[in-house]
Amino acid sequence: VVVSVFVVVVVPVVVVEVCVCVVVVVVVGPRVKVVVVVAVRVDVVVVDRVEVLVVVLVVVSVSVVDTVVAVVVKVTVVMVEDVVVVVVVVAVSVEVVVDVVALTVFVVVVVVLVVLEVEVVVVLLRVTVAVVVVLVLLVVLVPVLVLVVLVVVVVALVVLVFSVVLAKSPPKAAVVV
Repeated sequence: VVVSVFVVVVVPVVVVEVCVCVVVVVVVGPRVKVVVVVAVRVDVVVVDRVEVLVVVLVVVSVSVVDTVVAVVVKVTVVMVEDVVVVVVVVAVSVEVVVDVVALTVFVVVVVVLVVLEVEVVVVLLRVTVAVVVVLVLLVVLVPVLVLVVLVVVVVALVVLVFSVVLAKSPPKAAVVV
């Protein structure tokens, strides 16, 4: 088991809130990776508002296909007129990614945007997978299309050259016996 820990402190240009983000990557064997992201947001202006966002990404690799199970839990604690209000939001998303680069981008984007709202993160998962599918299709289809265009152009050039050569060749005289 290999454990990597990254700590990110996010302070916007206009200091309204401070976000401390801890990313823990646990590699359990060659096929299973667990990425845990814990983000704590504290409003600087209104100190009585604290948000804790926990994202757990479980990546299971089978051959070239990676299945990503994302569980997002957001807990918001707000003090309203001496009353503590706790709001808990849970979101679950299951995605399939077919490319190592796409998987890396997928995880990095989720980690970077984990300081945003849960709904944004879940929508992001869907959009990222759609973009990844389009990219994979483009990577596969573009070379095939280029090859087809090249073949058509070469055939057209050959036909054109032959037609020009045949057109310029002098007519043969008929032999009269």
